[in-house]
Amino acid sequence: MTWLYTLIGGLVAGIGGTVLIIKSRAPAPDPVQPIIEQIEVQKNLTEPDLLEVPCSDAYIEKHGEGLCREMFCRMTTRGIDSKTSGQECEEIGNLLNSLQMLDACYDKDPLEDCYDVFRFRK
Repeated sequence: MTWLYTLIGGLVAGIGGTVLIIKSRAPAPDPVQPIIEQIEVQKNLTEPDLLEVPCSDAYIEKHGEGLCREMFCRMTTRGIDSKTSGQECEEIGNLLNSLQMLDACYDKDPLEDCYDVFRFRK
């Protein structure tokens, strides 16, 4: 009789454990969805409409073409068929930052102290 109870208990425990393990497993995520989302994000980052304001004649006349150049460069580094490297864009950004530093320090006295502030923070 003890054998019968042990057999029934073992079957119940085995079946119950198997059912719990099967139910606890989550379904595998669909690998296609993240790829599609990434492509959509890249399309948005390379949308030419983003350049409408910084590349407009009025903006360039007032602020210069630096932002237009940097944004265009950064847009062309995005996407599957990128044409430029990130280093080129960093060089444009560094040049623009240096020009801003020169403008900010133009009429400061002593000039070297002003440059030191930028040098330590850059």
